[in-house]
Amino acid sequence: MSTQALIQLFTVLLFIGFQKKSTAQSCDCEKEFLFLKNQLESNYAGFSDKVKGNNKKKYEKLTGSLLMKSRSIQTGHYCDGLQKELITFFKDGHIQTGETGIKPVTDSALLQQLFSQTESLQLTNIPNKPGSIEGIYYSTDSTYKIAIIKNKTAFRDYAGVIVNSKVNTWTPGQVKLELKQLTPGTFIAYSYSRDHSGNAALYNFDGHRLNNGTWTKADAMAIKKSTPPTAPLPVRSSTTKHSIYK
Repeated sequence: MSTQALIQLFTVLLFIGFQKKSTAQSCDCEKEFLFLKNQLESNYAGFSDKVKGNNKKKYEKLTGSLLMKSRSIQTGHYCDGLQKELITFFKDGHIQTGETGIKPVTDSALLQQLFSQTESLQLTNIPNKPGSIEGIYYSTDSTYKIAIIKNKTAFRDYAGVIVNSKVNTWTPGQVKLELKQLTPGTFIAYSYSRDHSGNAALYNFDGHRLNNGTWTKADAMAIKKSTPPTAPLPVRSSTTKHSIYK
């Protein structure tokens, strides 16, 4: 994420886009965070209504904590996630942030750097309680099988670890997904692409699926496969004549 930020302000939509250099390059996260905070406080029409009374104290506590955290962040996707955490305070879907100019990583030296920086964890016991976020998941096309386990760091509460991959750029034990819990069903997700570059997004969890099916829990897939097909409705006889023309 570069230090230069682009902003577009609309009547009901506030979108803040940041030019992204590359995942491996450092960013000035403190500067980007203060820019976003200033834009919200100066230009967001709903700010005065949503930041008052007890909410004002909560806002000040949150922004103070996030500002401190921003000073130690050096990568773009973690900085983007921090900004999304600030935006969720307002509970307004019209406010969005995102990185612009994202391109696949093709430079071999940079790819090697990204691969070498990818974290690995050893899987031992994988909890799989119904409705719990922990368990085995498959990606939409079943290219990846991961285990989501509780593993807390400054940026996450859970880690999605590769169990099996159909592509050779990911190997068992590598961290493919990181989840920071905001509410029981909402997370800041840091997902890593085939080239290991990172991306931040808001994910929801409905007890079976993450992000509306980006990742589906194994028990949910088993239930779907075991459900018998619906019996066809009986066909009633009809005296209506049909003509077929070729």
